[in-house]
Amino acid sequence: MIDRALFRAILPAILVLLPIAGCGDDESNGQPRDTPTPTPQATPVLEGASKELIELLILGLDVTYKITYQTTTPDGQEGDTYVVINKPPRARIDIISADASEPSSVIIGGDSNTETIGCSGSVEQWECSEIEPLSDSLVRTAGPVPVFSATDLQLFDVTEAESRTVAGQDARCLRLSPRDRASEDTEYCLSKDGVPLYTTSPFGTVEATEFSAQVSDQDFVPPAEPQ
Repeated sequence: MIDRALFRAILPAILVLLPIAGCGDDESNGQPRDTPTPTPQATPVLEGASKELIELLILGLDVTYKITYQTTTPDGQEGDTYVVINKPPRARIDIISADASEPSSVIIGGDSNTETIGCSGSVEQWECSEIEPLSDSLVRTAGPVPVFSATDLQLFDVTEAESRTVAGQDARCLRLSPRDRASEDTEYCLSKDGVPLYTTSPFGTVEATEFSAQVSDQDFVPPAEPQ
């Protein structure tokens, strides 16, 4: 769940990882120690199906849609259900536990300049709080389908797989085979606009069961007034 108590709980751990001002000073002469400027890591150049997959994934982040995803564990048990609503720059993700029929967690946000709200509870009683804006797309950071980066894709051979129809949508499927052969293949199926509709991996399956291109401003109203 995403609520204020959770953020209070993890804050001390975050602070421990932050550099302390002045630690880089050279005490022997009172002068700041020279710190080399890190060299930015170049974005890998991808080709073929790898390039097409990353382009589709990036394209999909800017598409307006409402999708219900059902997750399944590797042994075939139904997991949490996710309702993902995207209308850039805003997005919303509702999480419904495997043993429930209503959401127990809601997060509404967008880019770094958009107010982000986290809610937990139930239909009877919701508690919502304003939280720090995310530094990236909510769909990318909190959605049920991992969105690979170009650096991630360097670790895989990407090839075409058999297409599927998922939630009434035609989907192009691509297979990601780890180059080190340390794990099983992963399969991604996306709409022509890059919206993820199905993925299966050693960690389980995520499949869209409902799809709509209709999204309204009302979809981004939190279930309770943020405190």
